[in-house]
Amino acid sequence: MIAKNYQPGDVIDLDDVLISPAAYQVWHAVARAAALSGILSGIRPDRIPIEQCLWLPSGELEIFVDVPNVGRVSMKIPPDQWAWKQ
Repeated sequence: MIAKNYQPGDVIDLDDVLISPAAYQVWHAVARAAALSGILSGIRPDRIPIEQCLWLPSGELEIFVDVPNVGRVSMKIPPDQWAWKQ
C-alpha cells in the first residue's frame, strides 16, 4: 500500500510510514544530536522543525530535518527497514 498516492521523489509525512526499531534508534540518536547542536548554536527548541521523509527512487527512505544554524541532517533507511502504514 502506498499512502496518499506518493511517488518516488516526494517529500512525505513521517506519520505515513513505519521504520524498523533499529533504524528508529539510530535516527533518534542522530536527530537528538542535531537538535542539541541547534540549541547550542542559539536556536530555541521550538524553532527546530519536525522531521520529514523523502521517498527515493531506489526504494530507500531518507529521513531529514533542517536545523537552523546547523543545516540538513539526514539518514537513509534501506527499503527492507521501512513500510507504509496501513
